[in-house]
Amino acid sequence: MKNILWVLFISLAAYSFYQGSIVAGSAPEHYQLIKAESADSSLGRAMFRAWEKIPYGHGTLLTVVQRNTHTDYFFILTYTLLLLLCSYLQMQNETYLPLNSLLRLNILLALVIASLDITENIKILYNIRHLHDAGLYCSPYIVSTIKWLLSGWAVLIYLISLTRSALFSRRRLA
Repeated sequence: MKNILWVLFISLAAYSFYQGSIVAGSAPEHYQLIKAESADSSLGRAMFRAWEKIPYGHGTLLTVVQRNTHTDYFFILTYTLLLLLCSYLQMQNETYLPLNSLLRLNILLALVIASLDITENIKILYNIRHLHDAGLYCSPYIVSTIKWLLSGWAVLIYLISLTRSALFSRRRLA
């Protein structure tokens, strides 16, 4: 199961990266998709309007951004399951109680991170839908910032525990 999730995770990340490179390479301002997560209302509107004016395939670059945001829901599901599974499996091996407790916290954090990412996507789709409505821009900056901080924390805890387990298993073998 874990291997399947890793393959899905890497495949979806590569696909998102590919879509992001299309958007960044085709827009004259080289706006990157990731900037949509942290843009204030003036920059966000400027990015979305620029993407809307550039044809791509059967639509515009804004269509690519919208597709990428919809694809991100599958990515959210994949990384959430991966973080839940990896943290749970590592928790079974972690003998140091404080790290074991933090791995348990990772299980909760995975759900919080997924909720924040879903909220961020909803805000981005809302902004695309209301691009031409004056005053209707909802910046996902705060939600995105919290999501990235919690994600970094969760991955760091997992990696610290994994490293600690690897170091102690080598000492026992020696």
